[in-house]
Order: sequence, then C-alpha cells, then structure tokens
Amino acid sequence: MSPISYIVPAVVAAAALVAMFFKRVPAVVIAFAAMLLSALLGWGLFLSGTLWFWGIAATLVTANYYLSQHPPITALRIYTCAGTLTGAVVGALGGSIASLIGGTILGAVAGFFAFTRTPRGHMNASALQVLEIFGDTACMPVFSCLIAIQTLAQLPLFYKL
Repeated sequence: MSPISYIVPAVVAAAALVAMFFKRVPAVVIAFAAMLLSALLGWGLFLSGTLWFWGIAATLVTANYYLSQHPPITALRIYTCAGTLTGAVVGALGGSIASLIGGTILGAVAGFFAFTRTPRGHMNASALQVLEIFGDTACMPVFSCLIAIQTLAQLPLFYKL
C-alpha cells in the first residue's frame, strides 16, 4: 500500500477532531468520511455493520445538530469539546471500546459542567432544560470523537506493535 492511503484518512480524521470546535461545521460527517476512506483504501478493518451503524448515527446526529432549539454558546461548546476530546484520549488509552465510550461521555459531562461553574455559565433552567442543552451541545463532539478515534486506532502503526 502506498503511504498516501494511510495519510489521507488520518488527516481527515484529525480534521474532524479540530472541526468539532467550530460552530457551523458538522464534524461527525467529516469523521465518518475518514472512516469510509480508511475502509475504501484497505487499511480500516471495519465490518459492514459497523459502517452502517456509524453512518446512521452520523446522519441522526447531524439532523439533531441542525434541528436543535438551543444554539450552542461558543464558550459552552468549546468547554464541552475540550472535555470530550480529553475524555476520549484517556478512554482510548484504556484499550477497549467500553473505556473509549465511557471516557468520551464522562469527558463531555465534565466539560459541560465545568462551564456551568464559570461566572458566564450559570444557567437558570430546570434540570430537563439543562439536559436538553447538554444533549444539543454534546452529541456532535461525542460522536465525532468516537468515530475519529476508532478510525485512527485502525492505523497499522497501532496494531502492528
């Protein structure tokens, strides 16, 4: 295999991790494109069911992102994305998909509630409204991290050691 077949999907996956910090970019679509590229170029060892699952999840998360009632506050989104990425990296170091999922979700929760502890982050809302705001804010980075890190974990660098 040529080195370009490894580099292009890895760069696209890394771009998805950066894109989740920007408001108007559907990072989950970029992450899924990286997953598809890795499978099409032959180094991603994804089953058909896995690709279908993450494709449907990416579609639903993107629809939720554009149809959500609460536009994400910039600082809230950045705190949530930073927490999600940190939790995903720590979870990936655990070595299992369960630790990756758990770390990603715990990181998103930690980032969200870290913002609510700041002076600008105080929310006068019911618990249900806070949960709705969390869901609208955290869905995109959580699924983007899960897809992109699974794609990056398929690099031959990581499974030939």
